[in-house]
Amino acid sequence: ITPQGSGVVSGGGTFNHGATANAAAAIYAGYQFVAWEENGEVVSTSNPYSFTVTSGRSLLAVLESTAKTLVLAVEGLGTTYPPPGTYTHQLNANISVAAVANPGWHFVKWEIGDEVITEANLQLSMTEDITAKAFFSESVSTNDLTQENGLRVYPQPASLQLHIEWSNLAGHAVIEMFNLSGQRMILVEEHASSQGMLHTTIDVSQLQSGLYLMRITSNGNAIMQKVMIQ
Repeated sequence: ITPQGSGVVSGGGTFNHGATANAAAAIYAGYQFVAWEENGEVVSTSNPYSFTVTSGRSLLAVLESTAKTLVLAVEGLGTTYPPPGTYTHQLNANISVAAVANPGWHFVKWEIGDEVITEANLQLSMTEDITAKAFFSESVSTNDLTQENGLRVYPQPASLQLHIEWSNLAGHAVIEMFNLSGQRMILVEEHASSQGMLHTTIDVSQLQSGLYLMRITSNGNAIMQKVMIQ
């Protein structure tokens, strides 16, 4: 049986020519049966496997783990959701992952083996062990607002209310919050009559726990900020 420690086999022995043999694999928790192999070739995917004895045979029970490993990594200034690290999931589980760039940076691509994916949000099917690396590049736009504009978002994580302060030019400002699927969950519009610090409070009590992206747009400039809700 392979891998070792995945189960035990029964049914071996000495048989008369023309007799029926029954090979069976008892599988331990955390594994599932794949096939019976003989000389490296699959001879059956049934368990137990019954056959008529016409000659000597040597069978190998092939099992596989039902736990698959997901490794998330980053290059550049950004993070992933779930955060970078190693995770264990059940075989065939569907897992949502997302790449989130830091302010002043933008997402470029995912690399999964030889595959390159330019979508930031992914659905991964855990049919095998997966290593996914998110790449970020520094943005070159001079119109993006930065932390130097005095942005302050608190508390983090937030549960009931989220307070936002930032330096603002006189005029219209739009505050939006998006979930990691890109769905806008909150829209708030503010109007500043003069230049200076603007403060607003947003009710986030109806949001599910998780990571969100907040975008503040004012006079054609925009800043993105990650927000954690619990």
